[in-house]
Amino acid sequence: MNSEDIARKYYARINIKLPDIKKIGIFLASISSLIFIRGFLDLGLQYFFIYAIYLTLDVGLTFKTLKSSLFFMSITAVLYLLMSFTRIPYIYSLGFMMPLNMYSSVTKYNEFRSFIALIIPPLVPLLIFFNSLNHYYYYVVYILAIAVVSYLYLKYMGRKGEKIMGMGLTSLTVLRPFVNSLMDRKPNYVEDFLNGVAKRSLVKVNIFNIGDKYLILPDIHYGIFDSVGSSRFVYDMESEVKDSIVLHGPGDHERDLPTRNESRIVVSKIREAIYSSDWSDQKFYGIHFWNSGRFQATTLKFSDVSLTFLERPNGGIDDLPFSLWNFSDMTGHYFVDTHNSVQVEEYTKEEIERLKKDSLKVRSDVEKPLYMGYAEGSLNSVCKGLCDQRVKFIAFSDGDKKVGIVYLYANNARPELTQKIKEELKDLYDRVIPVTPDDHSCSGTFFGFSKALYDPASLCDELVRLVKELGSIALASMKPVTNIRYKKLSIGGVKTLGKLLSAMTVALNEVGSVAMKTFWIPIITPYVLLLFIILFRFSLLHL
Repeated sequence: MNSEDIARKYYARINIKLPDIKKIGIFLASISSLIFIRGFLDLGLQYFFIYAIYLTLDVGLTFKTLKSSLFFMSITAVLYLLMSFTRIPYIYSLGFMMPLNMYSSVTKYNEFRSFIALIIPPLVPLLIFFNSLNHYYYYVVYILAIAVVSYLYLKYMGRKGEKIMGMGLTSLTVLRPFVNSLMDRKPNYVEDFLNGVAKRSLVKVNIFNIGDKYLILPDIHYGIFDSVGSSRFVYDMESEVKDSIVLHGPGDHERDLPTRNESRIVVSKIREAIYSSDWSDQKFYGIHFWNSGRFQATTLKFSDVSLTFLERPNGGIDDLPFSLWNFSDMTGHYFVDTHNSVQVEEYTKEEIERLKKDSLKVRSDVEKPLYMGYAEGSLNSVCKGLCDQRVKFIAFSDGDKKVGIVYLYANNARPELTQKIKEELKDLYDRVIPVTPDDHSCSGTFFGFSKALYDPASLCDELVRLVKELGSIALASMKPVTNIRYKKLSIGGVKTLGKLLSAMTVALNEVGSVAMKTFWIPIITPYVLLLFIILFRFSLLHL
């Protein structure tokens, strides 16, 4: 299971959207009014003031998580009111939401700070109204036990993550910036964290200048989400070089850049390289179709290098192994990970080794003409899974074969969309290849489609119609390409996430798996303790 699969798995479980804070506030105010009336008419105002002090302290000590604090306070208020109609002391209800409140508060505060914020609100009212806790020692033990169990549980989960990741990073140290960036819409939380742990490495970029277009293939990954890291690399590149088309090569989130600023530095270096003069002129040796196991390949063969678009119709394709770059640098055979079918089967080592060997068989010493056409359009409505509503279509031909490249701004594509696009254009082209750059710019932004962190492009009638229209326009606009150039750029000292990301992924999977099975332990602690206290006191009365 790769990093995105694991992220999808746990994101879907924690992506819980609370009601609007205004609605929570109105509900809480209504219940608070009922508590006041209950105290004024029956139990005495002390009943209300205990609640009011608890509310004030709870919100005041966890103001950074105000929305969730008010939400849990609303539930506490309901339980506080209901328990006043029972023979159980209503003050015990103040402990019911403590574990959930701590789960929320540790996203902003450290565990010990959250522990202190947890025990003060339910204990202070007793000091004020009863001057002593002696007559309420059961309650004191009850509150402290809940807080200690919650605290120890979180410390245990944190240590478990630290053992996996090392570097003094606990599970919560890593979790906080991601949760806060998603919830507060502030990417700087994650970027500050990642920038501090990223390592400098060498980034290589392959640039193919075909006609007036620049096909850019860097060995970086376009993540992590929203505008964090290199997620906006594709768009920043387009803003600097208008006719650029950024492709996705082998590699996963280990090749993410930690900040957008780091990404823009790489973009500026590429821009400088494009407008410099040290290019290598290339001849064209045709379009080649070939297969390697479950891979379907389409190669543009040039004199010094080749560019191969890889598809995997039956198993899906997502983040080819980064090791392929070493092979490409040695042989000049470069691969585009088309990301055009959601992966359902992992790659095998044998499959990748066979791909390398088969790519070396693509040879030709017969020079051919290269024709290229281009069309671009935008959708009038939103299609699910697209981060940008633009669609680019590039048509290539060597006089014998015609290939259409459909460029979609998406993280990946549903197989039914890819298949439909191919069917609609099969009479115009020998092969049509939908391509996505593994776009993460609309990941983790709560666009409202689903609980999935990464939504692939889905079948959409308007999208298919536009692609078909652009395919016809691109074909009609085909003309001979008079200049083909290639350049390889090496950029040193670029920060990337590296192996830490793999360690974080392993930690997320292992700690997340344990957490999903055990998170309920602190949550049920208040109820188990209260039941134990009731039974214990009942047994004392009957001795």
